[in-house]
Amino acid sequence: ALAEERSAKGLALLLARKRDANAALRRYLRLRVAAGAPVLEFNRPAGNAAAQGTLQVQAQPQQQPENNCGETAMAAALALHELARTSPATEDRCGRPEALLVHLRALDAVRDKALWQQLDRLMSPTVDERTEDMGALVEELARLLRAHRLVELGPVLRRALLSTWLLPEQALALVESWSLAEEPSPSPAAGRVMPAPVLAEGRRRRRGHRRVSGGAAAGGAEPQGLPQALLLLQNLPKYIPGAFMPHVAVIARQLEDGDGEEVKAALRALAAIGKHAMASTTAAEPTTTALDPLPPLEAATTDQKKPAAPLATQSLLGGLLRAVELGAEEGILARGATCRKVVRALSCLQGSEPWAAIDALLDWVEKTCDEAEERSSGPTVAVVMAAHLAAACLGRAAEAAQLCPEGTARHAADEKWLHLARAAAQPGAQP
Repeated sequence: ALAEERSAKGLALLLARKRDANAALRRYLRLRVAAGAPVLEFNRPAGNAAAQGTLQVQAQPQQQPENNCGETAMAAALALHELARTSPATEDRCGRPEALLVHLRALDAVRDKALWQQLDRLMSPTVDERTEDMGALVEELARLLRAHRLVELGPVLRRALLSTWLLPEQALALVESWSLAEEPSPSPAAGRVMPAPVLAEGRRRRRGHRRVSGGAAAGGAEPQGLPQALLLLQNLPKYIPGAFMPHVAVIARQLEDGDGEEVKAALRALAAIGKHAMASTTAAEPTTTALDPLPPLEAATTDQKKPAAPLATQSLLGGLLRAVELGAEEGILARGATCRKVVRALSCLQGSEPWAAIDALLDWVEKTCDEAEERSSGPTVAVVMAAHLAAACLGRAAEAAQLCPEGTARHAADEKWLHLARAAAQPGAQP
């Protein structure tokens, strides 16, 4: 579907609606599980509001602290309103989306832990989940919905489930089919190793397809095989980032080993995963959960038994700087976008490593500008690209000022970046 423009737009629209539904249900589940009790009250006011099925929320004081219950109830109501807007019922002229709010209130009132555990497991799959297990898990969720007379919620809940479309296990197969590494690629998540001859053969096949792609397009035939995997990998992480998050180390290797198109695809995938990680980090998350032993709702990565391969900071920085160098060959408008993707990709690192990586990028910018000044070559393309990268780093530091370490904040507040921007913008700068 991604190979044709008309079908690609429809698929992108569907995936975007699934992503929005998934995000809304995650927010509600996080609040509902933390409360361990219903957080909504559905009242029908008189007049037009009753006909429209207005969803009003009232806190449960006996379950939540007084200073937080109102905010929790309001946030849960907003999340359910967003979930209702993504329902397939809204796409039917004869549908009644307001009726869905009644069933959402009934769902909130359910106290059966089995239903919440099953829904959370489907919303947050680990790398242990297998494709063959999804059918049984979805059937069990449908059985629980029937038991609680919530069958009407089946369509909207299925739309919110990304695990039925792509699992970390399936994402790993796509990543490995794209891999260019000459050495075996260990996969602790799937417990298998892809032999080097298979990877080398895949590289020869893909580059062979790329060489003949012009003639194939002229003859009306679409290139088959691995180029389709490349197309999927540069688009799917935007909509289903959790499935690719355990495999960022494998994707990052393409920044160093791939050609221009592959580097762009890898950077686009890592930027989408990093953007998801940034949103997860800045979102307010509860400190306790009432359902035990549920994993965190954002744990769409790995479990504690099988951790994903660590992403080396220096290796990632080397690949990202290569992407910056290749981005200098693009148009003026694309250069800033490339640098912003580079900074977003740093959020794939763990803990405080993203901020240390930003410091390292700013040091690289200083070094590049100093070398250009020593050569007295003026603001070259490299200096202009370095200015774009510095602007992206400063933008990230300002965007997450509360999370930014003090040392990085001081580094970003230095006046030398203003002088760099003026030098890069002067008339003699190369475009």
